[in-house]
Amino acid sequence: MSVAHPRIGIIGGGQLALMLGRSAGQLGVNAVVLDVDPHCPASAAVTRVYKGTWRQNDRLLEFASEVDVITLENEFVDWQVLRGLEEAGHAVYPKSETIRWIQDKGVQKETLRKAGVATPGFELVGSLDEAVAVAEQFGWPVVLKARRDGYDGRGNATGRDPDSLRQGWERLKTPDNELMVE
Repeated sequence: MSVAHPRIGIIGGGQLALMLGRSAGQLGVNAVVLDVDPHCPASAAVTRVYKGTWRQNDRLLEFASEVDVITLENEFVDWQVLRGLEEAGHAVYPKSETIRWIQDKGVQKETLRKAGVATPGFELVGSLDEAVAVAEQFGWPVVLKARRDGYDGRGNATGRDPDSLRQGWERLKTPDNELMVE
């Protein structure tokens, strides 16, 4: 009788999934990814690529039923989708509640501050005028950040003066994304 190799499912097939797939293989674990691109970076190191996204519930559930544990290539998967997987009996790590707290950088920083963890100075801002006032209080330059969906330089702008801060505000502020100043 042979024992099946454990299977880890990774939502997203980018560079981090590629590295995780390589490491999993060295441990005798089969890694599979769910990604819209069958030729995503991780495809070179995983057993299978399920073509689809986490927004496609039927495809996500099919993917989840084929693996022993689910993890993420990035933190942008809606935490409520992850909670749905957990409620359906799937093992998801990090847990949906963890993702809920880290997806919003403002909530993340406020939680760390309340816990006594040192953080850079930051303020959540609701208007350009507030952002300029905070920048003048902190001292220029500052970084204007989207609270959600930012990474590797995406979702932020350096404000060296009120004009560059305004340009950053116009580029980053959307109805769905609040901003903060650090």
